[in-house]
Amino acid sequence: MQESKYVRDGIINAQYFQIIQHCWDQLDIAFVGIGGPLTKTTSRWRNLLTDADRAILQERGAVGDCCCTFYDRTGKILTGELLDRTIAIPFAKLKRVPQTVGVARALAKVPAIKALLDMQLLNTLIIDEETAQRLLTVAD
Repeated sequence: MQESKYVRDGIINAQYFQIIQHCWDQLDIAFVGIGGPLTKTTSRWRNLLTDADRAILQERGAVGDCCCTFYDRTGKILTGELLDRTIAIPFAKLKRVPQTVGVARALAKVPAIKALLDMQLLNTLIIDEETAQRLLTVAD
């Protein structure tokens, strides 16, 4: 998460970053965390969100994030100024990875997990039993 699109564009257009983007195209497996709804709890990268970012995400119905990309319960990626400031593997590239493993734990993350599964972004899911049981009830 960068302060501006200008800063983000400078980084992703830098020569060294082209190596990272090339590596994204060569991935055989990816382990991704699944973030749940916005809460008061802290995380390193979510602490970079401004109050305005949080307000917009709540207004637009963000249920969670994966690879620093927020989406709603239907799996629609929440585009806009926040995403324009974010450096992350695009979901289109992540979808081409042969094996993508999602990892999550918490009942509050069930809508975020379900949306990712509906997007067919994950091949494998690692979750705790309680979350799995709840996910099965909302999937029916």
